[in-house]
Amino acid sequence: MLNVWTPILQRFDATSKTLQSKDINLSIVVSLYESLELYVQDYRKLFDDILNKSKELCGKLTFSWEKSRVIKKKRHFDDSNSVDTVHHGEDKMKNDTFYVIIDTLSSNLCERKKAYINVHSNFGFLSNLTNLDSLTLRRKELHIVNIYNEDIDTSFIEEIVQFKKIAISFSKEDLTINGLFTKLSNSPLALTFPNVLIILRIYACMPCSNASGERSFSVLRRIKNYLRSTLSQEKTSSLTLLCIENDILRNIDWSDTIQKFLSVKIRKKNFK
Repeated sequence: MLNVWTPILQRFDATSKTLQSKDINLSIVVSLYESLELYVQDYRKLFDDILNKSKELCGKLTFSWEKSRVIKKKRHFDDSNSVDTVHHGEDKMKNDTFYVIIDTLSSNLCERKKAYINVHSNFGFLSNLTNLDSLTLRRKELHIVNIYNEDIDTSFIEEIVQFKKIAISFSKEDLTINGLFTKLSNSPLALTFPNVLIILRIYACMPCSNASGERSFSVLRRIKNYLRSTLSQEKTSSLTLLCIENDILRNIDWSDTIQKFLSVKIRKKNFK
């Protein structure tokens, strides 16, 4: 099992670290899941190589269960005469263990990939904005309007057609969905294309994994321990946010804040 799991876990660990990065977007997530699913499917064909490596590692040529007694099933008078298929040796390991592991992994990856593809397909046209004709663009925009009808109105359809003409002049780096959001939100064009900005903001705020939520609970466990069990909800949330965003916190100059706090809280005593 060591030779079976080691390559798989190495690939899953490397992929998981990328999925947990802050700058990742849904298009990269979909590509990672697709590549990982293809890797697992290809790994299914390598049983013979894995078996040979395992034999070299342990120095044994037979499996332990081959030496055990074969259990015979008691048959009743109304049982059929068909013979049950019983795997032995390498076939038992391949069909009862190896294929079960690989097929379960592949099935779970496929299920997760479909969820991300479904979300990404709604916004995918934004990353290919300049290459779509107006008819195709309007059809995809109408689909988005029907999904997010409480956030945007039908004027989004005409907005994005006009915005396409402006996006042609953008650099290649700015034509990604995150690049479009940064470019639009930091320019006066945001007033002209409010619905486009809303859709880009919705896409940018979509979590690509649950890593941020897990980090929050991990931080909360360290902050609200048995010595701080009486912390109020507001103070706990503030401390948790400061701990999570510690990178931003380290770059802030706190000198003025500290001096202001001291001037309010200092206790002056006059001795005669």
